[in-house]
Amino acid sequence: MDPTKLLAKFKGDFTENPSRWWKLFENFVSLYYDESKFCNAFPLFLEENAQIWFNGLPEDLTNTRENLKCEFLKKYQISYGQNFQKFSDFIDLKQQETESVAEFINRVNALSEDQDVGQQFKLTKLQYRCKPELVRLM
Repeated sequence: MDPTKLLAKFKGDFTENPSRWWKLFENFVSLYYDESKFCNAFPLFLEENAQIWFNGLPEDLTNTRENLKCEFLKKYQISYGQNFQKFSDFIDLKQQETESVAEFINRVNALSEDQDVGQQFKLTKLQYRCKPELVRLM
């Protein structure tokens, strides 16, 4: 059986939890691949936006497991060290000027896992805290 069919590919869209996927990927590679093949296996489990992102990375960022992890989480997860400890920090969250809609949705999803918020609250946050020109398109 082809091991690449056993783990869902990461697309880089708002439906995925990047840190959870990374942990699954690390566990999967430890079961099916030799550690030396980790970096070579990584792009086999990407598609769509994530594949485009990966193809644009310089080789020095794709040649070690730690570099890949750092770049992957930096792109798809909230920044390390950015810890929203108060619920009010989450309430004040809004889309940044340079942040795409998909990146904002990923950030809201990641932060909402740490805060006990419901789906309706997240949808409201996305609707009213996106850039005004994007809200009109919703």
